[in-house]
Amino acid sequence: MERILAQYKVYSATVTIKDVDGVGLYLVQEPYLNPELKRTVEKFAKSLLKSKVNVTYERVLRMVSESKVEGDPELLSYYVFKKVKYGDLTIPIYDEKVERVECYGLGIPVKVVHTTFKNYLRLASNLIFVDQRELEDLQDRFNLGKDGVYAESYTPEGHKVVEYKSEEGFQLEVIKRFSTTPSISKVCRDLKCNFDALAYLWEGMEQGGLYVIGGNPYATKALMNSILLLSKSDLKIVTIESSPKFNFEGRNWLKVDARISSEDLSNFLAASQPDVVLADMRLNLLKSLLSCPCNSMILFTDLRSVRDIMSLIVSYLGKRYKHLFLARLSGIAIYDKDLRVYSVDKLRRKTVVRRLNLSPKALALRNKGGLNDIGERLHSRRELLERVVEDNVSDEIQIRQILREYLGK
Repeated sequence: MERILAQYKVYSATVTIKDVDGVGLYLVQEPYLNPELKRTVEKFAKSLLKSKVNVTYERVLRMVSESKVEGDPELLSYYVFKKVKYGDLTIPIYDEKVERVECYGLGIPVKVVHTTFKNYLRLASNLIFVDQRELEDLQDRFNLGKDGVYAESYTPEGHKVVEYKSEEGFQLEVIKRFSTTPSISKVCRDLKCNFDALAYLWEGMEQGGLYVIGGNPYATKALMNSILLLSKSDLKIVTIESSPKFNFEGRNWLKVDARISSEDLSNFLAASQPDVVLADMRLNLLKSLLSCPCNSMILFTDLRSVRDIMSLIVSYLGKRYKHLFLARLSGIAIYDKDLRVYSVDKLRRKTVVRRLNLSPKALALRNKGGLNDIGERLHSRRELLERVVEDNVSDEIQIRQILREYLGK
């Protein structure tokens, strides 16, 4: 049995997601290019590769359009862009719904992890390499060495590329990051987030506390980046990153390399006095992070269950830091197929983690506040998110106007 689950465009190519007898497929269909236009594509590609400029699709389209050559500019631009970027991997790498691309060598279908169809774990594609020279060309494009059993690099777009070699074969993975300027409308639409959970998490972060967010780190970081762009513009934000994943340009933003020592991090945080810290839950830096006097802290992990997160914390941290962590922990969120929020309660010297009931009445009782007070705040945030997503608002000035309308900010 065969079913088409989704179909959409990435540049001039059409991506079709299919289920065939329970197997998920990622199929790329390209438009026809005649031999004469192929020669035109070769000329443009050779010129761009020779110039060694950072190539974007927009740059290619502008160059092709201004040249006034015969043929559809978008069709030609697609093939030129594909040729100078990543060959057959160009579409899954630039497909914003794909978070991971895996290549296992010659004759084996490239596989992808798709944000919408995670129930399949991996979608097998119709992209298959048959020439060793293509793989060697990819190694060059990704700046991977030919020697050694392991290599890693980053693309100009900020995606991490990892290569493994062994006697059994070869494996190349492109671990993608989301857009460097994620708008809340695009992130919510692509990730299909629960607005109630998102509104609660947004409210919680503004009120202050420590949150651990598990699941796909690229999706969760894009989500938190877009939420914080809705928050007060004067917040001092510190991000601790091993590779670029956040973008708060124009804000009071400090970036720290994740390779910093624990002592230097403690000194830096004490001196900078940030309002919000975003970092991976690196165990070697956790004690320094816990001593930070910031209002809100968001720690990211690729663990996808509350039990695994709590086990890691309890087993690694000593008694003193374990109690400090649990005392500061306000909640845990997991983004898998949806965003789920868990409360953290301290009862009779025990820490109890429960899936949060997001009804206004339950939240009012939990927060010992008036039903109208917390209910109105969350309702306003939810309505704002729904409106921004429904109207596809990405312009920051428009979003600020909507913020003032709903929240008085």
